[in-house]
Amino acid sequence: MRIEQDGVSATIPASTAEIASHFATLGLSATDAAGLSLYMLAATDAFEQAAGLAVIQRTVRLYLDEWPKSANRMDDYSDSFYQVPIAYVNGSRDLMPLELPVGPVIAGATYGVSAVADDGTVTPINAAALMIDTGRFAIVRQKSTYTDLQSNYGSRFIVTYTAGFGLTAAQVPADIRLAILDQALKYYEQRGDTDQIVGRGGALIGTTSQVAARYKRIRV
Repeated sequence: MRIEQDGVSATIPASTAEIASHFATLGLSATDAAGLSLYMLAATDAFEQAAGLAVIQRTVRLYLDEWPKSANRMDDYSDSFYQVPIAYVNGSRDLMPLELPVGPVIAGATYGVSAVADDGTVTPINAAALMIDTGRFAIVRQKSTYTDLQSNYGSRFIVTYTAGFGLTAAQVPADIRLAILDQALKYYEQRGDTDQIVGRGGALIGTTSQVAARYKRIRV
């Protein structure tokens, strides 16, 4: 899977007043806060990379070599739990929901899936055949009465969707705003100091790392 994110936002996930208040301990004023955007954006990027999410809304594209399938192929006649027929088209196995790697996906977010043939032809999958479960760990699945994905068995797929808490700082959870402010403050304090390691090169300070861990996907 290859992931691309378009239009990474230059919107800072905190208000000018919040930035000024957080940096007041360094003697900076509200006027100075306007010049701290570089530190805030760098801190936002570091947090997003650690947590696997988009803070401010943007478009995400996934490039799949194939749609995920179940690990164990069942018999061609019935599912022992649901007792319903399972159709195999061109030898494909039961299709799995696709976990979207970058979240969150909020209600009303746009999404779509296209199949890519070997000759490069891109064919959109019928939107009526798909559904999305929104949230921090969103998934896209095919509705049970459709076989559009199976009909494109052997194709590559492009999944496009919108991820992020919203378009404004006010829509970002308070703990994330504070975590990014803490990280930006550390970046500012250590500016030009090549001997410092903590909080540089993308590494997160302790408090920011703890918040990122709360939002990160955990495999069990």
